[in-house]
Amino acid sequence: MNLVEFILISFALIIDSMIVCTVNGMTYKHLTKTQTLNIVILFGLTQGLFITAGYFLGMVFADFLSQYAGIVTAAIFTIIGVAKMKGALTSDEHEIEQKETLSYKVITIQAVATSLDAFAVGISFSFMAVNLLLTIGTVTTITILFSLLAIKFGQKSGELLGSKAEFLGGLFLLFVAARALL
Repeated sequence: MNLVEFILISFALIIDSMIVCTVNGMTYKHLTKTQTLNIVILFGLTQGLFITAGYFLGMVFADFLSQYAGIVTAAIFTIIGVAKMKGALTSDEHEIEQKETLSYKVITIQAVATSLDAFAVGISFSFMAVNLLLTIGTVTTITILFSLLAIKFGQKSGELLGSKAEFLGGLFLLFVAARALL
């Protein structure tokens, strides 16, 4: 594999991360620079870590992952998506504007759920002649950069959409959940 192929694989892996980061930006409009950097670095490092784990564990967990990863990812994002939509329907504009905190627990769950496919890719890489450091570096860097752009895009979109942003964010997460089942 060459750098172009790694970049394409990176983009395929980070689509879910970008959607989740966009939703976070829409919902939590007042994230500080430090919070934003913590989020994108966690998402990037988690992608890289899961590729590494998949690569080294190879076929040990391949059967389990192929059977349950989509279901686990779908369940997580369905719960989060429905909660966001419900919150949007039951909150007034003032309450939605006040959402400023995004817990590290939620961010970690999001990062892990969006990285399960990276584990599967890591397993497939264990059967190929790949430069693992190049792969991890490329995926991690692209995830960080595009997650940052996604948060900023989400913040701008959230300003334009107002109270509809959280509901739309919930729909996006349901899309990620449905996609995980395919």
